Amino acid sequence: MAISSHARLLGHPPVRTATLQWLLLTLTLIAAPHASWVPIWITLLFLAIASWRWFAGQRNWNLPNGWIRAASALLGVSAVYAYYGTVFGREPGVSLLLVMVALKLMELKTQRDEWVLLLLGYFLLLTAFLFQQGIGTGVYMLTMAILLTTLLTTISDARRPGLETRHWRMAGLMMLQGLPLMLALFILFPRIDHPLWGMSESAVGARTGLSDSMSPGAFTNLTLSDEVAFRVDFDGDLPPMSKLYWRGPVFWRYDGREWRRGGPSGPRRLDFSKLDHAVDYTVTLEPHDRLWLFALDVPGDVPDSAYFTTDYRLETDRQVKDRRVYRMRSWLDYRIDATPRPEDLKLALSLPDGRHPKARELAAKWRQTYGDDHLGIVNEALKRFRELPYRYTLSPPLLRQDPVDEFLFETQAGFCEHYASSFVVLMRAAGVPARIVTGYQGGIWNKLGGYFMVRQADAHAWAEVWLPKVGWLRVDPTAAVAPQRIERGLGAAIRDEQRALAAMAQADEVGGWRYQVALALDALHTNWGRWVVGYNAKRQRSLLQAWGMDEVSPNQLAQGMVFVVGGLLLFFSALMFLRRSPNTLTPVQKAWLQFTNTLEKAGLTRGPHEGPVNFANRAAQRFPMSETSISAIVSDYVELRYGRQVDDDKRLSRLRRAVRSFRPK
Repeated sequence: MAISSHARLLGHPPVRTATLQWLLLTLTLIAAPHASWVPIWITLLFLAIASWRWFAGQRNWNLPNGWIRAASALLGVSAVYAYYGTVFGREPGVSLLLVMVALKLMELKTQRDEWVLLLLGYFLLLTAFLFQQGIGTGVYMLTMAILLTTLLTTISDARRPGLETRHWRMAGLMMLQGLPLMLALFILFPRIDHPLWGMSESAVGARTGLSDSMSPGAFTNLTLSDEVAFRVDFDGDLPPMSKLYWRGPVFWRYDGREWRRGGPSGPRRLDFSKLDHAVDYTVTLEPHDRLWLFALDVPGDVPDSAYFTTDYRLETDRQVKDRRVYRMRSWLDYRIDATPRPEDLKLALSLPDGRHPKARELAAKWRQTYGDDHLGIVNEALKRFRELPYRYTLSPPLLRQDPVDEFLFETQAGFCEHYASSFVVLMRAAGVPARIVTGYQGGIWNKLGGYFMVRQADAHAWAEVWLPKVGWLRVDPTAAVAPQRIERGLGAAIRDEQRALAAMAQADEVGGWRYQVALALDALHTNWGRWVVGYNAKRQRSLLQAWGMDEVSPNQLAQGMVFVVGGLLLFFSALMFLRRSPNTLTPVQKAWLQFTNTLEKAGLTRGPHEGPVNFANRAAQRFPMSETSISAIVSDYVELRYGRQVDDDKRLSRLRRAVRSFRPK
């Protein structure tokens, strides 16, 4: 049995080819973003069934019977369960929904099936936000929502035409009418402090680029990344670029090639002298799947659920899998740990046996010259980097056997980790306790967003040495070779590099249009994250307090939401009622009114109790020579007004022509 005849037997209008094509296209576009996180076979299955249904509609193929559909549904559920081991959860649930939508296409015959698929499309649309909440996702999903609503108005149209301009206008009007209600629900709906279903933005593998180890060459790809690590809102003036050291992992242990953390661990009390230059700021940290937080050297506050480690790192109790916002105060001029534990100093002097003979020999000469004058040894090392032909480069030669000796005495070319690693080895060999600190240095001021932006390209490594009666002192050997790297950022340090990043860096300096567009997009993305994605219970309370509602319980908030939403619904209902015109007629009704008026002028008035067929019979008796015309007009009118015919446009045009030319005889 053909699809259209089967649909008529069911008592539902059949699917029109025009709306079928738009429905298949819309559902495919809605499903497209899910291809990034569901198995490839589900994506291929959806595309295959959607393509087949399109051909079936074009060629009027028969659809699968109930047994085939039931077997397909059972097979689809079993396949999802076999892949995930469950059908519950974010990924399994969305995968199952995609399979069910695809299988529903196999029985798409009537208008009722179209409505079901439209409702499933709205639900599938919402599931995209379980994986991504960026502004790009929001714009894309809004576009799809408009398209779904347009299809809804088209399918609900009694005349059952294809997509027309009036359907787009009606969908847009419906979306605009729903906007106040949406805003009221968004602002007033009670918020919870944790995301639903444990949802997070984490992905496979760490994203920060900073790790638990460091060896020369590890940061090469990281410096080429323009991805944002975190953003900072300073309460006052922006500190000098040379002071912006964002402290991260600290490396103590060294095996001759690789540095690892492995030093003193655990929380500790702060032991530093605050000297000058306190800075207050707010950090918005992007997810990086690690425990550490970043703060300016040296932080004086500890955020909630965080603690200080022995080497003044900030760490949290759980991995940072979602964007985190925290307040900080740092002291840019300080002294820390003037009396460390003996085991800390011992670890800060350890070197592997038999490694770096040339570096050890050079350090021994310095120790012989300066004795216990540790500051003199530090200055001697910096003088060497400054006066010898060392250069800063992002593409250093490969270091094979002995990375420190080869760098210090042969290649003399590298970037921050080469200088920090070699400097700390020299210090330890000369008897000066030293360690490596990694993190970020500098950043970019986004004047459009009014915040400071630290990218992965700003990753940096520097050294800390311990001096008697002074404590741990930051020493950045990179500044001795490329001071512009510290004072003006990475772009100034690599201006002469013949790489793609050089062009980016130059654009950074001169404010190229691409760079300005990137800043504008980042500002837009940041504000979206703050006020839409990041609109949590705390921000909701702050907003309500700004409106004078300081003490509002969740129950009161829910009651207020019901009141506001109910008020909006009443307002729009009253508005629609007042704007309703009792004389508004459809084109079909206008044609029928013109026909009855013509007969009334000829002396035949339609009674208030008469239906169109009875009135037509009486008119045919009164004007027998016009019986054929009267019968045709009434037949078209009845079908258009009460029937389920699909050739609406042709029949309406024919009715209008017949009414205009009708002259009762």
